[in-house]
Amino acid sequence: MLALANDKAGSKRHRWCLVFPSSISSDDKRLNINPYVFRLKRDFKGGFVVDVGTPYSHLVDSAYKILRQEMVQYIAQRHTGLRPIQRGMGAFDLCYNLTMTPPPGGYVFPSLTYHLRGADFVMKPNVVFESFGTVRCLAMLVINDDGPTILGALQQTNYRFLFDASSLSTTSMSFAPETCA
Repeated sequence: MLALANDKAGSKRHRWCLVFPSSISSDDKRLNINPYVFRLKRDFKGGFVVDVGTPYSHLVDSAYKILRQEMVQYIAQRHTGLRPIQRGMGAFDLCYNLTMTPPPGGYVFPSLTYHLRGADFVMKPNVVFESFGTVRCLAMLVINDDGPTILGALQQTNYRFLFDASSLSTTSMSFAPETCA
């Protein structure tokens, strides 16, 4: 169970439930992302939100650039000759055309982990990269550094989330893998 922070207890303002990521890993490699980019700033910009109403996750620009570069390197090391599509596809800027003959065992894409205060949220490759026919894209969108990082609905696939907001001073969130049919 994760303890989350709220806006001031008893405040008439919107109650903020904040998740505190400390880092991100691609497979088992921790990425060099400053955890400050995920913090809610004094002007209520930034932060990290779990949102079932947002289809895809959004990652702040400074973190997205590091993640994107790691994904490109990871795939290039495992699949010689497989290069990103020049202009991506739609809103996704990192996509691969998988029309060439796949290697034995198929294409390997990485998992992704958000290391949160108190728990790790692990996303399997099929929710990190989404397939559109023969094209596979990093299923995350970039948002400017003032925006919140959002854990979107696709990346929450096959997890059950529970939120307990019964206390005025703290809210808790828990999650566990669950096969959803």
